[in-house]
Amino acid sequence: MNLQLPFFFYGTLRPGERNYNHLLQGHTLREEAGWWLEGAQLYLHASGSYTHLKGEGAGYQPQGAYPYLRESIEGTSRVAGDLIEIRPEHYEKLLVELDWLEGYSEEVAPEETNSRNEYLRVVREIKHLSGASTQAWVYLGTPQAFARQAAHLTPLVSGDWLEWRRLNTHAK
Repeated sequence: MNLQLPFFFYGTLRPGERNYNHLLQGHTLREEAGWWLEGAQLYLHASGSYTHLKGEGAGYQPQGAYPYLRESIEGTSRVAGDLIEIRPEHYEKLLVELDWLEGYSEEVAPEETNSRNEYLRVVREIKHLSGASTQAWVYLGTPQAFARQAAHLTPLVSGDWLEWRRLNTHAK
């Protein structure tokens, strides 16, 4: 059993976004905006398709652009997101669905050169605008996935997916 930590969501799993509406709506205890992950860089992935998603559940497949997060080499940037706490009775089921959506499997060693994982689910400290901090699960893109997808990635300098979406309303 995994730790039932809250999640830090920075993209399509934020309240009101398409994957939130499919997976999380009605299954959360708390949703709080104003959180940041330090030392990370947010990118826009322009192709908008997860090639590893097949069969049942393909409705979660993103259409259009989606965000991609990796730890920053410089360590000076930050990414905006929401702290989401899942209801305990839904936690294990949603964890499996979230891992699937993010292309993450605990059975694949992250150090594998040809890792099939698109993301890793890791615990990171996140900070609130008020100065508070907490530990949360974060999905970070793997170095292997970044290398495979680099041609489709554009840095989002603001570090805020929702801000980018507001400025690019056609991206839904």
